[in-house]
Amino acid sequence: MKQYVNTLPAGSVLDSGQHHYRIVKVLGQGGFGITYQAVAKIKVGNVTIDGFFAIKEHFLSSFCGRQGESVTIPNPSNVQEVNDSLNSFLTEAERLNRLSLEHDGLVKVNESFRANDTAYYVMEYIGGENLRQYVKRQPAGRLSEAEALPIINKVAEAVSYLHQNKVTHLDIKPDNILLRENGTPVLIDFGLAKHYDKKGKATSTLKVAGCSDGYSPLEQYAGIDHFSPQADVYALAATLLYMLTGKDPRKASEITSEQIEQSLPSDVSVAPRAAIVHAMQMVTASRTASVSQFCSELSADDLTGGTVVNEQADEDNEEVVTVRRTKKQKSKWSKKAVMYAAASVIALLLVIGGIIVVTSSNDSDAVYVGVSKLDNGLEPDAVVEDVAEGNNETFTVNGVSFNMVRVEGGTFQMGSNDSEDFGWEKPVHQVTLSTFCIGETEVTQVLWEAVMGTTVRQQCDKAFPSSSMRGEGANYPMYDVSWDECQTFVQKLNQLTGKHFRLPTEAEWEYAARGGQKSRGYKYSGSDTIGDVACYNDNSGDKTNPVKTKGANELGIYDMSGNVREWCQDCFGGYGSSPQTNPTGPGPASERVVRGGSWDGNAWVCRVSYRLSYVPDCRYNNLGLRLAL
Repeated sequence: MKQYVNTLPAGSVLDSGQHHYRIVKVLGQGGFGITYQAVAKIKVGNVTIDGFFAIKEHFLSSFCGRQGESVTIPNPSNVQEVNDSLNSFLTEAERLNRLSLEHDGLVKVNESFRANDTAYYVMEYIGGENLRQYVKRQPAGRLSEAEALPIINKVAEAVSYLHQNKVTHLDIKPDNILLRENGTPVLIDFGLAKHYDKKGKATSTLKVAGCSDGYSPLEQYAGIDHFSPQADVYALAATLLYMLTGKDPRKASEITSEQIEQSLPSDVSVAPRAAIVHAMQMVTASRTASVSQFCSELSADDLTGGTVVNEQADEDNEEVVTVRRTKKQKSKWSKKAVMYAAASVIALLLVIGGIIVVTSSNDSDAVYVGVSKLDNGLEPDAVVEDVAEGNNETFTVNGVSFNMVRVEGGTFQMGSNDSEDFGWEKPVHQVTLSTFCIGETEVTQVLWEAVMGTTVRQQCDKAFPSSSMRGEGANYPMYDVSWDECQTFVQKLNQLTGKHFRLPTEAEWEYAARGGQKSRGYKYSGSDTIGDVACYNDNSGDKTNPVKTKGANELGIYDMSGNVREWCQDCFGGYGSSPQTNPTGPGPASERVVRGGSWDGNAWVCRVSYRLSYVPDCRYNNLGLRLAL
C-alpha cells in the first residue's frame, strides 16, 4: 500500500464557510498538492444526505511541512515562492469552477477556500477508477485500438476546450483521467495548469515547474511561459501510446521516433501509428500543432503505411551554402553539387531544382553564394561582404555608434552531451564556420530608437500595456522586440548603412559565445564563474543592466550569457550528428531559435550550449537581439 507523508489525518474537518468537510482518506499525493476524499452534509431537495467530494490541498512537498493540521514553510527563503504558488492555485480554482460547469470532460470544481495556512478547492468525487487502473485490469494488459480511440478523442475534446479558453493542462497522463461509471473519461488534477492572456503570456506568477516523465515534452522541463498547445498534444499522444501498449513511454529526452514506432503492437493501424509519432516529436517545431490536428490525423484515411520518422530536409533540397574562401581556408560545397573554380576562370553553373552561382577570379578572397529552396528566413542571395581587418569595426547610424567584433572562422564542437542538459542540446556535432562579425554588445535602446524610431517604453506597451520597465536608458539592451520586428530593424539598418547586417545564425552565436578560436572551454561566455560575465537572476536587481557592465569573453564580446536572451536567424529544430559547414538551421518551422541567458534566468540557462525557441511574433521583457555582419 502506498505511503503518504505530511497529510491530514482521517477525521480532520475543513470549514469552507459554506460546508464542513470531514476527511475520509488520502486519494493521492504529488509534488504540488494532496487530494483527499471527504464527506459533507448536503441538501438534495428537502433531504439532507452525506455527499462525497474530492478536495485538493495546496502543498509543495519540496518546500512545505506540517505542524498539527497547519502547513508550515521551514525555510524562510521559500516563503515568497510558496505564496506565489498558493495565489496561483486559488486563481486557477476560480477559473476551473467556470470552465468545468461548461464541459462534462472536466472535473467539476465547486468552491475554493483558505484554511490551515494553505488553500483548498473542492471537486466532485468520481468513484470510478483512473485510466491506468482500467488498462491494467484488462486481460491483455492494454486496450485495443477500437477501445482506446473513443477514450482519447473524448479527452481531446476537453483539452481542446481548455485551449480555446487559453488554458493548458500540462499534466495529462493516465493517472489524471478518471472514468465515470458509464465509461466517460474526465480530466482531473489541474495543479500545473496555466492560463494565458491574449498575447500568449502566462498570467500565473508560479515559478515552480513540474513534469511527468514519459508524458511531458522536452520543453516543459525548462518551463513553458507562453501559450503552446503542443505540450498537451504530446501528453495526449503519450497517453494513447500507454493505452495501446500498457507501458509508460520513456522520458522525452530518451525516446526516438523509431522507438515509438517499434513499441506499438502490429495490430495498430497506420493512421494512429503515424499520429502518435508525429505528436511525440522531440522538437516542438516538428510536432503536431494542435489537438484538432492530432484528432484529424488519428482518423486519416490517406496514409499508405510505413514507418514515420522525424521530418528532415531530404537530399533533394539544396542546402543554403554561403562560403568565404581565404588563403587559409578550403571551400565547402552543398550536398547536390561539387563545384570547382580555377583561379583564373569565372563560371556560372545552373543546377536543376536550384541555382548555384559560383564566381572566381585571381582574387584569393572570392565569394561563393548558393541559392536555397528552403525558406528559412535567411537571404542566401545576399553577397557576403569583406569584414574588417583587426578586432573591431565601428559603425555610426543617425549619430549612434556601435562596434562589431571580427570572429575568425574555424571548427568547433557545438552542443552538449552532459547527461543533465536537455535533449535538444544534443548530440555534440562538429561545425565549421567562415569568418564573420558579431555585435560587441546586444543592440542598445539608443541604437534601436535611432533606426526604428520607437522607444523601449513603446515596445513594452505593445507587449503588455503599462507593464513595469526592466531597465531603461541609452546603454541598456533593447527588449520586448519580436523576431519579426528584428527583421524590420535589420532591413532599415541596411538601408541606412549600405551593409548587409542580419541576426547571427545559431551556430555563429554559439561559436562566438564560446570564444571562437580563442576559446578556453568555459561553461559560460568568458568564465566558469557566472557572476563575472553575466547579469542573471542572482545579481541583476530584477532588471536588465547597461551593456558591458560585466566582463567580456575571450573575443571581447559582452553579455552573451545574460542580460537579455537573443533572437537568432534560424528556425528551431533538432541537431544531427553529421559534421556541418555554415549551417543555417532546418527548413520552415513555426518557432525561431533564442540563445543566451537573461536578467531573470538562473545560472543553468546561461550556459553557452543552452537553447530554446519562441514563435516569431513573441515579445518578452527578457528578449532582445545582437547583430551579425
